[in-house]
Amino acid sequence: MAALQIIGSILRIILRIVLLPVQAILTMLMCILGFAGSMFGIVFRIAGGAIMLGAFAELLYPPANWFMFWETLVAGAVIGSLPEILTNWGEMFLGFIKESLSKI
Repeated sequence: MAALQIIGSILRIILRIVLLPVQAILTMLMCILGFAGSMFGIVFRIAGGAIMLGAFAELLYPPANWFMFWETLVAGAVIGSLPEILTNWGEMFLGFIKESLSKI
């Protein structure tokens, strides 16, 4: 029984050594995802702001269409926040994978 415990602990150490580069790659992917998310975030926030500005401009020109105003306002908010939502989801997913690998 003691021999099985020793073999199990040796296998666990070998597995941790093998998984160490995988965790390093996942950490780099998280950094890359954060950088790309911030770059796309700038572009999408400008686009979402322009769409929301267009929604307010919709109210200035007769006839004022309230349904179109709210629809455009929500679309601009979704477009403006989409990269941040995807970045947070991706970082959470990669963090979950890293945490699962560290428990091995």
